[in-house]
Amino acid sequence: MKKLNIIFAIMIMSFSTLLQAQEKTFIDYFLPTPVNGSLSGDVWGASQVGPRDPKNGLEDTTARQWSYWDGQIIKGPDGRYHIFASRWDQAGGHMAKGNSLAVHAISNNLLGPYVDQGLCWPDNQGGKGHNVTALVLPDGRYAVVITSLASGKTQQGRIVKVELLGHSGMLAFTQDADGLKMENL
Repeated sequence: MKKLNIIFAIMIMSFSTLLQAQEKTFIDYFLPTPVNGSLSGDVWGASQVGPRDPKNGLEDTTARQWSYWDGQIIKGPDGRYHIFASRWDQAGGHMAKGNSLAVHAISNNLLGPYVDQGLCWPDNQGGKGHNVTALVLPDGRYAVVITSLASGKTQQGRIVKVELLGHSGMLAFTQDADGLKMENL
């Protein structure tokens, strides 16, 4: 009987713990980003969002040259983290995002700091690209997708750069009333 009471007590405690975990809301699972450097109130956006760590992520810590936006992080086969993002001239403010350039940056730490390695495709339309995202293809190559800032492309257009770190080729995808079209760039 004593063993049965112990088993029953363990079952009640387990059930109670399960119920407590289910009472959490979605936001309860978000954790603060660890601080890599130090919090600063003298960086882009700080007056609107409070002090933050400019060593987290990809940022021009001087806030004088580049504004960065978006970014897809991929852990590479080299063990480093690669972020694909867009940047534009800081002097133009946020509305200069129409002149965004797609960039590649690297860090040894998931949270950064990331070091800008330059444009993803400097020899094609000056490297234009905004709303950058990336993925690893099954064969290990990278595909980088941007919203279209290329001349002559529609708003629905996407430019895809395949295999950023090695031989590369670019394809432009556009869609109009006649359907989806693809062309080599």
